[in-house]
Amino acid sequence: MSAPSPLSSVSEPSVFVFLGPSLPLADARRILDAVYLPPVSMGDIYRLMARGPRVIAIVDGLFEQTPAVWHKEILFALSRGVRVLGASSMGALRAAELAAFGMEGVGEVFEAFHRGELEDDDEVGVAHASADDGYRSLSDAMVNLRAGLREARDAGRISAASHDRLLGAAKALFYPERSWPRLFVAAAALGIPDRELAALRAQIAQRRPDVKRGDAIRLLERLARDAAADTLVPAVPPAPSFDFEPTYFWEQMILHEAEVDHADGGLATGGAAGAVSAVELQRHLRLDPARARDALGTALLLYLADEQAGRRGILAAAATGPSDAARTSVAPTADLSSLSTDARADLEREQRAVDALLGAVPHQVNRRLPAALAHLGRLQPTLVAVRRKQAILRSLGLHAAGPADAGLALEDLLAWYQRRFGPIADSAEAHAHDLGFSSVEEFVAEVVLEYLVERSAGTNRM
Repeated sequence: MSAPSPLSSVSEPSVFVFLGPSLPLADARRILDAVYLPPVSMGDIYRLMARGPRVIAIVDGLFEQTPAVWHKEILFALSRGVRVLGASSMGALRAAELAAFGMEGVGEVFEAFHRGELEDDDEVGVAHASADDGYRSLSDAMVNLRAGLREARDAGRISAASHDRLLGAAKALFYPERSWPRLFVAAAALGIPDRELAALRAQIAQRRPDVKRGDAIRLLERLARDAAADTLVPAVPPAPSFDFEPTYFWEQMILHEAEVDHADGGLATGGAAGAVSAVELQRHLRLDPARARDALGTALLLYLADEQAGRRGILAAAATGPSDAARTSVAPTADLSSLSTDARADLEREQRAVDALLGAVPHQVNRRLPAALAHLGRLQPTLVAVRRKQAILRSLGLHAAGPADAGLALEDLLAWYQRRFGPIADSAEAHAHDLGFSSVEEFVAEVVLEYLVERSAGTNRM
């Protein structure tokens, strides 16, 4: 194990390290000045991207009782030009799996997984104490037991046969129960010669190999050297070697993991509730054609990009392109007087084509709305608006609201809607269908919520 480098400072909070039992926090800070976070789990890297990281280092991560960090969110960071490194524990596993996509691996554990010498996740798993106790390890990682047994064999303290029997016994232990004392107890039933067992005990008493600690130190030292040499990140991040595709499950994670401003706009009841459902999001957007236009157009473009990618046998480049195209689209209500007759005709024809496609593939478009809103930078405020409606329903103790809950007759409610969002050309039933609602009742319930939220906001203004 090499000696720690002198403390290297990163001048701005752009380097983030997920650290737990592999290395005490105080030791880490003596090597690298960075923002240290608890062991990583699912959603942490996606949320971290909002803080503008330039370097993410993963050492430790949670698993089993907590969903582990997704490969997809690491790919998301890489696709945005963030440098991502891994070592020691969860970081080594993910780096070995994603090395081909640009994640950098450091240390012995990474190399062993990358070469295929190790394959099981339990090689790095340990039981550990809580955050208040510094995530102190309560068991020994299999990679550390392997290192100690290998060192004893290579030094002639134990035979190759004894090494293999002890290694098998260690591997057979459940990972939270692995430790040198437990292995020594198991050795008594393996027929290990007393002389060899005594030599092994003496070796471990003098120095317990800690491969995970050493790898964590190597990772931080590399970043410290890069920071000192001003090479922490390249001036121009390299283009990713892959196209990041926002799949359905990615979109669902965005909905689940989005950090929402829980301010309830003055409502009497508010605060965090359950995750915003896709149906709630769709209803909120579709109620107002102006509100929905860009999101639906972008979602449609994402769908068509997926379709074309499937037909051509390539990944959809959905991280770029669709959002830019949607931003430049011209709303039907825009002033088109400066365009030529032919240009206006083309634009109107294209808009009719978009409207026809929106009606033809509503389900495919709806499931892409979260990703479309994220592309447009509107996901967070939209989630906040939907949560206000959730708070209204909770305060009323209802699953769905009707005109009577707003203190209005249906005619008065629809008159308010038309003043707020524009005319209903035909019937309420036809209008609800045109907007994409499954029924007029669903449409009316959403109008009620919109009315109640707006009335509450007006009532509570100073």
